[in-house]
Amino acid sequence: SSGINAEYGGRFKMHNLFAFLITTGVGVLYLRFTAFLSSRKYVDNDTCRKLVHIGNGMFYMMCWPLFDSSSSYSRYWAASIPALVTTSCILTALKIIKDEKTVRSMSRTGNPAELLDGPTHYGLTMVVSTALYWTDSKIGIATIAVLCVGDGLAAIFGRRYGRAKFPYNKSKTWIGSLCFFAGAFFGVISMLRYFNFTLFPFVYPQLFIVSLICAAVESLPWKNNDNIAISISCIIACKLVG
Repeated sequence: SSGINAEYGGRFKMHNLFAFLITTGVGVLYLRFTAFLSSRKYVDNDTCRKLVHIGNGMFYMMCWPLFDSSSSYSRYWAASIPALVTTSCILTALKIIKDEKTVRSMSRTGNPAELLDGPTHYGLTMVVSTALYWTDSKIGIATIAVLCVGDGLAAIFGRRYGRAKFPYNKSKTWIGSLCFFAGAFFGVISMLRYFNFTLFPFVYPQLFIVSLICAAVESLPWKNNDNIAISISCIIACKLVG
């Protein structure tokens, strides 16, 4: 019996190890792709940074089915990936390690200390959403999708096309918030379908409300804490509506 358990345990570990390596590889390839776009001047640095913001989390989440669905430890294998990246960001921000490429791709001004804000908060959202909710709940999937797609599209289109600004926050625009709402709403629906959740008719109004609340929260003057504010508001809104 102990031998059989050890054999199955070993298989589970190898399964999750391969999933870990593949997921990490996908993330690295995507980062190299966005770096290529930036180096060839196909996109500016701000757009590149937001493409990383959108794609990294979404591709990461799309790799979850690679992990062993029968193992209770799979979520922690998956969560360890953003945890390692976040730890690297913190060490870079504190200048314990030197990584100029990461600083250029993730900071607005090239200051390593900026990695303690948006990138670290982004990574913590991935870790918490994975470890706490995993594929068992719509909440973690919704939180990551809202943060990645909604916030990413808001920044790209708001900066490029936004003219009318909010009276309470001159750095945010109506077009940016509209894109946030649309990206969050359709991003969450797409990912819930990807994970084979049954979307009953009443789910769509619920997701509409969640996306609207998160868009409103994102429009507030949070300075460098909007990733955390969006994530917390999404979790609370999801719990309130359903």
